[in-house]
Amino acid sequence: MNYQLNSGAPGVLVIDGVLQTFIPEDPTNPNWLKYLEWVADGNTASPPTVDSGVAIALCVNAIQAYMDAKAREYHYDSLSAVVSYADEPAVPKFQREGRAFRAWRSLVWEKAYAYLDEVNAGTKPIPTPKSVIDLIPMLYIPE
Repeated sequence: MNYQLNSGAPGVLVIDGVLQTFIPEDPTNPNWLKYLEWVADGNTASPPTVDSGVAIALCVNAIQAYMDAKAREYHYDSLSAVVSYADEPAVPKFQREGRAFRAWRSLVWEKAYAYLDEVNAGTKPIPTPKSVIDLIPMLYIPE
């Protein structure tokens, strides 16, 4: 019998050929108790598998949400709203912020996609949405 840790709800998957059965972490479940005995005998379950496509999509969404939130800190509705001021000379402050956010957006995606390319090449680990936010360059708005 092979066991694999589950990446969602607490429990394990029993892998018997191509058939997989989920065993919830439940002290009253005899299959869970059997798994615990197997672990007590010195065995180790395989780590959970991660769907890299889903993980990357979550990271991309987290990055976009972070940039939109940063724009709201400056009283804009979204990143696209602040960037729309980049070529508007009527109010210099708005134009300055628009240009800064537009440049920052490009730097963020350049860095994010370079990292994700390394993930796809197998040279970097799959990031979490939180860890990918830590990679984002700082926003600088000149006075």
